[in-house]
This record gives sequence, structure tokens and C-alpha cells, in this order.
Amino acid sequence: MRVTYEKYTDRYFLTLHGWVLDDGTPQPPDCIQIWERKVEQGSGFGRQSENWSLGWTKKGTTDEAVAKLEHEFPRPTRSKTLSPEALKTISKMMRS
Repeated sequence: MRVTYEKYTDRYFLTLHGWVLDDGTPQPPDCIQIWERKVEQGSGFGRQSENWSLGWTKKGTTDEAVAKLEHEFPRPTRSKTLSPEALKTISKMMRS
């Protein structure tokens, strides 16, 4: 039997302004896709595995529009789960 060290699932909204972690608030109005990220780590010393699955795409969204946003805003990782606006706000607060 395999014992998992860490396992969780996050849901993200891909919006026109970047990725937004679903924290239980309503879906952003500019959301074009909803993604689910499953993370599993077999041990404290093991490598994390991430699996992304697309749950929904806004009707009429083109592949080109999605590719442009994904190029501008790479998928979040464990160390970078905040939207660009949130990162800027935190950065400004730390400089104050």
C-alpha cells in the first residue's frame, strides 16, 4: 500500500488578467476557463506531481485567445498561486 505524504486539489480561473485561485468567492466575470490542479507527493523527499485538467471553457473562446493568455500568464505553481495584481500589491506593501 502506498502512503501519500501530501495530496490536494486546487481550482483556478484563467481570466483576462491572469490566474485566480478559487477561494470560494464567485467566479470572476472575465473568466474564460476553469482548471483543476491535483498535486501529490509520495514522501517528504519525493518529487511533487501535478496534473491539470480543464473543467470549463467560456463559449466562443478561441484557441488563439487561450494560447495568448497562457503565454502571458504561465500556470501557477505551489510557490506562485497569486494573480499578478495580488503579487504587485504584496510587493508594494512590503516596500512601504
